[in-house]
Amino acid sequence: MFLDQGFITLDVSIPPSFAQVTPDYFIIVLTDIYHYKSDGVVDVELAYTIKDEEGGVISIKTLTIAVETHLSDIQKIEMPADIPAGRYILVVEASMPGQKSLKASKDFDIIEAKSAEGIDHKRYAVYMMSLISLLAIITIYLIYKLIGMEERRRKNAK
Repeated sequence: MFLDQGFITLDVSIPPSFAQVTPDYFIIVLTDIYHYKSDGVVDVELAYTIKDEEGGVISIKTLTIAVETHLSDIQKIEMPADIPAGRYILVVEASMPGQKSLKASKDFDIIEAKSAEGIDHKRYAVYMMSLISLLAIITIYLIYKLIGMEERRRKNAK
């Protein structure tokens, strides 16, 4: 989303791979700020706010970054472990001295973490037993080969 206040443009995006995350994970936020007609470096205060669909604030992360003409920034925003599944809104607000603040927002989803209940334990046990049996057979075969080689070496040494 682009927002323009005469001298500054704010663009915020969330990569598609972070559009759906589980609780206790994080989202990546890409922020681009363009400062037109720059008279030098300006401090821009950024506030990253996670809100639920009703507008309730879940978390806030703030930082101040110096911008001259353009800034591309990547932020990692942690999700609380107890956040319920649902749609959430990331609101990014950029404030500069002497100008109105800009806001841009993006939606993302918190999905439930997959549980281990879906694992077929019997099939898993059969696969593990097959793997162990195969390793045992290979080990016995290699030991048999080594014993045979040792016996041939002894015969040749006599």
